[in-house]
Amino acid sequence: CNIHQILQPGYYTKIPFLAVLIKDLSSSHDSFSSNPSNPSSSSNPSSFSSSIINPLSPPLAKAILKDPTGEIGCSVNSNVLSTFPSFQRLAAVVLKDVSIINVGRNIHYMSITVRNVIHVWGNGSKRPGRLR
Repeated sequence: CNIHQILQPGYYTKIPFLAVLIKDLSSSHDSFSSNPSNPSSSSNPSSFSSSIINPLSPPLAKAILKDPTGEIGCSVNSNVLSTFPSFQRLAAVVLKDVSIINVGRNIHYMSITVRNVIHVWGNGSKRPGRLR
């Protein structure tokens, strides 16, 4: 699977496997300036995600993931950041069974938890991230 396929209208299944680069990563109170899955859209998936987050759930980070076919925004559970310290900007990540949130017909957003992360290769790390 690749990001171009995910961004197609009508894509409603979990992503079985996906290899991406973390283009940007920020805390939940920061916001991205544009919607990476649809740059011409005025809706921002990061503002949507914060409106559906349960206040009792762990804090989230937001990321923009990139592969050669495109970019997509996502929420990242804080447990991912503590379990995988290499999960940071410019790291390469292999994901499995990632849920897609469809905000609108052409607006897709991913939600990443620890269960979704198979491997992380950190930017400049001397040893590979945790392999699951």
